[in-house]
Amino acid sequence: LLDAIQQLEKMRQQVRNQRHAYEQLPPAHQQAIIKQSYQNTENQLDTQILELESKLKELDDHDEDLDQTRELMTTIKGIGKKTANVIIAKTRGIKRFQTPKQLAKFAGIAPTEKTSGSSVRGRQGINRTGNAALRKALYCATWSSLRGNKACKAFYDRLRSNGKSAKVALIAVANLLLRQLFAVVTTQKPFDNEIYLKNAVLS
Repeated sequence: LLDAIQQLEKMRQQVRNQRHAYEQLPPAHQQAIIKQSYQNTENQLDTQILELESKLKELDDHDEDLDQTRELMTTIKGIGKKTANVIIAKTRGIKRFQTPKQLAKFAGIAPTEKTSGSSVRGRQGINRTGNAALRKALYCATWSSLRGNKACKAFYDRLRSNGKSAKVALIAVANLLLRQLFAVVTTQKPFDNEIYLKNAVLS
């Protein structure tokens, strides 16, 4: 259901962009029928998205374990309900992973060394063979975490002050977010901003 909703949202954005493009073309009266056609398609997509979201909520309301897992995840600053739903759907609630490293590899953000030719030492990057939808959700959550998650903000600032690029620092923060998610789910304890900040400073 989440995949279907995301695909419909992508289609809706494409239709919306096309409609906006036609609004810039003169003369306006000649474009009215085309714009209305795009608007009708957009309205139909809106309806389909709402129907699927309603079905998703019905399933959600009948799963106490799912609700508890999401509630724990959303105690982490930067993880909202929508992001938590994607993480739960793509990882089966994280519980099938034994370590945060396994989770990072599955998401496709585990650090890896890239080499070429006879070079032994290569530049460090990330493994992009993981789940793209999960990686995208984490990337969006990473930006949010910098506004309220003290450990993530402190970690990001420290990496930037040490000369790391913004991209490298964001990937590192995404990995930290995954460790936080793994911790709250496996320990069944909600996120504590001060404790996680203290652990981040000491590590």
